[in-house]
Amino acid sequence: MLFLETFLKQLWLLSAEASLYLLFGFAVATLLHAFLPTESLVSLLGRGKWRPTVSAALIGIPLPLCSCSVVPTAVAIREKGASPGATLSFLISTPETGVDSILLTYGMMGPFGLILAIARPLAAATTAIIAGLTLDSLGSDPDVRKETNSSSDNANTHESHEVESCGSPDDPATSTCCSMGIAEEETLIRIAETSCCDESVNQNPVQDGQTSINHHMTGRLGLLLHRMKTSFYLLFDEVSWFIVLGLGVSALIATFIPDDFNFSDKVGGQFFEMAMAAFFGLPMYVCATASTPIAAVLIAKGLSPGAALVFLLVGPATNIGTVALVRKLLGNVAVLSYLTSIVVVSLAAGWVVNGLCQDILIDFSSISHDHKLSNLGHIGAILLWILLGWRSWKVHRHSMRQKT
Repeated sequence: MLFLETFLKQLWLLSAEASLYLLFGFAVATLLHAFLPTESLVSLLGRGKWRPTVSAALIGIPLPLCSCSVVPTAVAIREKGASPGATLSFLISTPETGVDSILLTYGMMGPFGLILAIARPLAAATTAIIAGLTLDSLGSDPDVRKETNSSSDNANTHESHEVESCGSPDDPATSTCCSMGIAEEETLIRIAETSCCDESVNQNPVQDGQTSINHHMTGRLGLLLHRMKTSFYLLFDEVSWFIVLGLGVSALIATFIPDDFNFSDKVGGQFFEMAMAAFFGLPMYVCATASTPIAAVLIAKGLSPGAALVFLLVGPATNIGTVALVRKLLGNVAVLSYLTSIVVVSLAAGWVVNGLCQDILIDFSSISHDHKLSNLGHIGAILLWILLGWRSWKVHRHSMRQKT
């Protein structure tokens, strides 16, 4: 009974500490996701030998995509013409960090928060750029290039058929954007941004000008709200389970491991500590947001900030599924560049961070998460768990309907 009470107390304290940063991060992430569609990514990458790779790394840093949702986006930009190096760069920097996880890092890491919040995106960008430029310099496998070009041609052919299927605006029966379900976001965007159905929808050509403008503005506002709502649901539903898992694991660690436990001394030094963090992080999948409270509690129990950074970089960026995708999409050379860059840069970044933080490493127990929090933090925790419960129930109900 004492264990359960301690666990729930730690869970609530961690939730209250993380909630405001999480909620604000998801608000910013929703705006980024809603207004930065996949189609615009390729144009933002630019052209040149190294510019697309660097741009892909920088674009991927704030995007709130974990290693699951980044996969279709990476495939899409590859089929639309992104270079292998730019695609690999995007695949690395995007899941390693995001605007939500950066804010959470700053808020939960105690005296190391500012250093780790800066080091995390810098290390992610460095890893992505090195991996991408290395791949471009070595060249991808010939078989993969042939297969990718074929896929790109098929994608372009498919896109041309979609454009032609729009039909004549004078005939609503043949107009795809009129006959498809209006509830679909893609259809809503097409209706708002093209004039395919303008004449067919407006049955009465004589309308008051002001009324037409008001309807147009209302439609645009409705589209904007729909896009933001869809983006929030998509992002929150994808990581909600991992947030619960991350907070739960963090509370277990805080309950079982004493405050005076020193990881560095137990494993034989900071280098071995960082190597173990990389070893356990490589095959494991934990998204950037969920990994942050785990690393914060481990720091509070004596883990060095450098080893925590290694875990924060390696864990979200790699898992067995992503490695398999990189091999299929970009080839064996890309896998080698992918894994080597992540491990080497993460260890180097961890070493630098430990050097910067050596004057702060005095008393790990002083950053224990068992402390008083403001009322705003508790309100944020209530709102966070209401959202988690509501969206989990919605996702469960949707999956049950699909089974039936």
